[in-house]
This record gives sequence, structure tokens and C-alpha cells, in this order.
Amino acid sequence: MCLSNISKKHTAKKDIICYKVVINTIYSSSDLAKKFKSGDSFTCKIKNINAEGKIFINCSNVYLCTNNVNFNGIGLNKYGYEYSWKFDDNVSDIIINGIVADCYYSTPYMNQKVSLGEEYKSTILIDIYKNTISKALHSFKYKNDAMISCYDCGGVIVECIIPKGSTYYVGEFNDKPSYASNKLKYIKII
Repeated sequence: MCLSNISKKHTAKKDIICYKVVINTIYSSSDLAKKFKSGDSFTCKIKNINAEGKIFINCSNVYLCTNNVNFNGIGLNKYGYEYSWKFDDNVSDIIINGIVADCYYSTPYMNQKVSLGEEYKSTILIDIYKNTISKALHSFKYKNDAMISCYDCGGVIVECIIPKGSTYYVGEFNDKPSYASNKLKYIKII
């Protein structure tokens, strides 16, 4: 995302509501193996059937150990459970140790992972000759403009704020009023 036709530099006198498009990305087995450990408790759906138990991790593969006879898989350490299922595309709504773990959000252009409730910081890189900003935290001024962009990349819309005291510029992205700021906080999915 590159902001063109930029305004002069502003300092936010109050929190500014803005909108960002993010991609909802499904974790891979290796992502889960890096974030969690063997023996952690889980609940999920496998082929739309509820399951619960403990996870077993072996060589970046995650196995869901459970007592559900529908999921008879590889005979590794099952933590006292009868059956297991190797994590795959049939697994959804997985929660491990109380943490929703089947997806994460990332920005569509830079593929940066983001979390709701977190504030992010960036430098702002301006090309004075082209009147553009290529490096900053970009967002849309209006929700409807974010929705149009959302359809293009298959993402979801997040309401964000540019926090009070942040440096920001106003400009355009694809002819839509937008911001480039040095701070941005992701608030909630709309």
C-alpha cells in the first residue's frame, strides 16, 4: 500500500478511528508446533465433529490425541487417550490452552502478523519528489473504502485507531482517502 497525494505532517490531537484490511490466515502444523508444546490441552472440530484432548508434537507435526473413535490415527504418545488425528485441513475452531489457535491475521501487502488490541510502530518513509509514502502504517479513512479493498484481497476489516500524539499524513490509496501513520492500534474485527 502506497499513499499518494500526501498532506503536510500532522500530529493526532485525539485518537483517530480508521480501518484496515487484514487477511485471516490458517495456521499450519509447523506454526502450531512453534507456538505450543506436547501435552497442551485442546478443543476443536475435526470434520465438523467436536473433539478434545491433548496435543502431541513430533518433527513439526501436530497430533490431536482424543478418545473419539472417529479419529484413529498414528500410534505415537497419546497422553493416555485412545486415538489421534494428524493436524490437517479437516481441523477447525482449534483452541489450545484457552487460546484460539487456528488462525492469525496478517497485512495483505507486507504479510506482517498482527494481533487485535496491539499497537504497532513504524518509521515513515517519504518520497518528496513523487509526493508518496511507501513505508508507514497505512489505513483507510472510511469503512466503505476498506470494504471495497477487502473484496479485492479476500480479507476482513479491522477498526483501528491512530493513537493521540502519533504522526500521520492524509493522502490517497487507489483514489480512496487514507492515512499513513507511525503508530496504529488494531481494535476489533467489523
